[in-house]
Amino acid sequence: MMKRSLLLICSLLALNYTYAQKNPVQGFIVTNEGDTINGTVDILSNVSNGKECHFCAVGSQEYRTYQPGSIRNYGTSDGGLLYESLRVPYDGSERTVFAEYLVKGGISLFFYTPRNGETAYFFVDEEGKVTTMTDPKSSSMDSRQLEKARHKAMDDATQVFSRDNRFVEKLLVSHFERRNLTKLTHEFNDLYCTNAGDCIEFNYNPKTAALVKARFLIEAGAGIGTIHADKVDGYSLASADAEFTSPMFRVAAGLDLAFPRYTNHISVQLTTSLMSYSCHKTLDDKDRSLKGFYWGIHPGVTYKFLPKKAITPLVRAGINLDFPIGVKDENMEGYWVADRRKTLFSVEMGYYVGAGVSLPIGNKELRITVDYAAHSAFNTPVYDFTTNNFMLTAGICL
Repeated sequence: MMKRSLLLICSLLALNYTYAQKNPVQGFIVTNEGDTINGTVDILSNVSNGKECHFCAVGSQEYRTYQPGSIRNYGTSDGGLLYESLRVPYDGSERTVFAEYLVKGGISLFFYTPRNGETAYFFVDEEGKVTTMTDPKSSSMDSRQLEKARHKAMDDATQVFSRDNRFVEKLLVSHFERRNLTKLTHEFNDLYCTNAGDCIEFNYNPKTAALVKARFLIEAGAGIGTIHADKVDGYSLASADAEFTSPMFRVAAGLDLAFPRYTNHISVQLTTSLMSYSCHKTLDDKDRSLKGFYWGIHPGVTYKFLPKKAITPLVRAGINLDFPIGVKDENMEGYWVADRRKTLFSVEMGYYVGAGVSLPIGNKELRITVDYAAHSAFNTPVYDFTTNNFMLTAGICL
């Protein structure tokens, strides 16, 4: 079961790569001649966005790739992201990159990631002078060494704010965090920008441009399931294995993590749940019964086929780690399940798969799925029983 679950999750990831490599967002490009062209921008990681722009104009079916310098800038229509072709000093030379605007004003602030794990900021003053500030973060440094190296890396940047020591002090304790630097630059512009009118033309919005979007997920479901209880070999009170049918009810809560800068198709869930069951059956002239709960932990993946549509089909899969609690068995002599209460710690492991639809409700998302789940005893010498169920589930991302 574990292999089947992992295979399905890997298949979903492969499907995202082969079926929908692009992360389309409504956006625009501005040519070097100053013309604005609307269309769809492929928004990916910080590294990819800094190297090239993938753009499909309105009325076209194909994406074109633009290198830094071949267009003036590009961005998203919602104002969340804006990239500028900027020639900057970096790593001992000059290069033209797509630098991400964090603040556009008298003092402009840009962000750039040349490689994973590396970050640089560029301040551009009203005269067009570019000042580079590269984060020296390294795994070989302890916290004190890192702080000292960061202060040294900020030497040139402190001159940008030299007219007010309060801002120099804020820069030195910014820890190279884009939120802190954005706020600092914005406040400085409000006080000292010499342009007429509103000095701030663009301000980075961390919510619309987030790399990871976390939402609270709650679910409720109802369905039907089967419970298979093994008989004890050679025990006269049980002539055959017991197969129970039971209604099952489930509630769950957890986190849904989306990655809007990488893909709109895949999100990852981590939920915890409580599921109840109650069943009885006449076997060997005895009225046998089982009831109880499962408390579960479920990491999983959801794949949406048409994420930009109002109603989109989806599939999902994940792993079940279920812990039986509150188990009550009556007249179950002759079955392994009767020894369950003697086991201090028992976990049942399995998988779940499902398919359904997703639809927006305001700024929330409703998901309706039909799920199949299975799990069985994993770490106990007493093989209690296996559980399978089909369930109709409704969930909402807040």
